[in-house]
Amino acid sequence: MHFLERFWMLGASLSACCSAAHVTQDRLISLSNEEYDGTTKVEFVTKALGQADFFKLDPAPNATTFDSWYFDAMNPLTNETIIFNFEVQFPTDSANVSQSLYRVTLYGSFANGTAYSYEVEAENVNITENDENGTRVAYFGRNDFSWSGTSLLKPRPVYTVTVNSTEVGISGTLILQGSLAAPHYSCGIDAAGVEQQTVPGVGWANAIPDANATVSIHIHDTAISFEGYGYHDKTWVDRPFETSVQAAFWGHARVGPYAVMDKYSPLAVFKTGRITH
Repeated sequence: MHFLERFWMLGASLSACCSAAHVTQDRLISLSNEEYDGTTKVEFVTKALGQADFFKLDPAPNATTFDSWYFDAMNPLTNETIIFNFEVQFPTDSANVSQSLYRVTLYGSFANGTAYSYEVEAENVNITENDENGTRVAYFGRNDFSWSGTSLLKPRPVYTVTVNSTEVGISGTLILQGSLAAPHYSCGIDAAGVEQQTVPGVGWANAIPDANATVSIHIHDTAISFEGYGYHDKTWVDRPFETSVQAAFWGHARVGPYAVMDKYSPLAVFKTGRITH
């Protein structure tokens, strides 16, 4: 069994969605690097099947809301890990006027056990949503990071994270091929009218509970290249995160034919695409 875990504490970063009912043509959301001080509508009830990864904030994040998309991969032979978190939120340090609204946090560990961590900022974000063709989120400006996923209406979706940051010296791709389990939420399977809050004020959607991962990333002079296991979800909030959750433990693993996810809420176990507990 191989297990990858993370720990959420005060100030952790997460995600959200605001969509029209069924989106069959491209819906483009362009976010500029200007702070929005109006009212943000936050989606906590699904509007249609296949929209787990849609942007949950309308029209943009304000000082108390944010949205994010999380991806990870692990090498079961060496315990190498790589994790991306795409964040759309107000600067966490109000004293730092140069801090961007959009950033990608990249962290993990090399095969020798050495940990690494980078925070890369972008000036703009384009989000393209389509139920039938999937979703793409592109961060660009000072650095170029993006991810794209095929439609969640079809089995075994494929997600690709692409990195090209000359500013910090990181480039390459992470590819996730959905394997065992179908998309779901804390309170139900992917469908219209499903509650998306995992605790009050915090939304969570799990588009890829388990995946086969292919990683080819260069971090400065070090290459990370392997085939292993992966995972992808998203989290979003309609209030300061610390008012809903002070701390939480979370992890996922693959055990034979099972994909297991363990967090502070009840254990979720999947086999061949079915929620078994």
